[in-house]
Amino acid sequence: MSDEGTFTMNGGTIRGNKAEGSAEDVAGGGVLVNGTFTKRGNSIIYGNDTEESNKNTAVNGRGHAIFVIESEKKRNSTVNANEDLDTGSDDNWGDPPAQ
Repeated sequence: MSDEGTFTMNGGTIRGNKAEGSAEDVAGGGVLVNGTFTKRGNSIIYGNDTEESNKNTAVNGRGHAIFVIESEKKRNSTVNANEDLDTGSDDNWGDPPAQ
């Protein structure tokens, strides 16, 4: 990706994707962002912590659900409905503690 853009997700589901290859910089199984990203409302981005048919994966573990190129923010676990995520905030990035 060479151009920065804006991706706003207000609903829907991202699932069943795989970022793979031999390059060390492969990232973002569900979403790979080069710019601004905002997720709000009743939307889900699956990570590597769900059933196989819904999983998004990145072969090297760099953001199974989402990866942001510039800041290297990532989330490997599922980003659930009504869990907001924004590149302008540190809230909800990283993975929540195991329960």
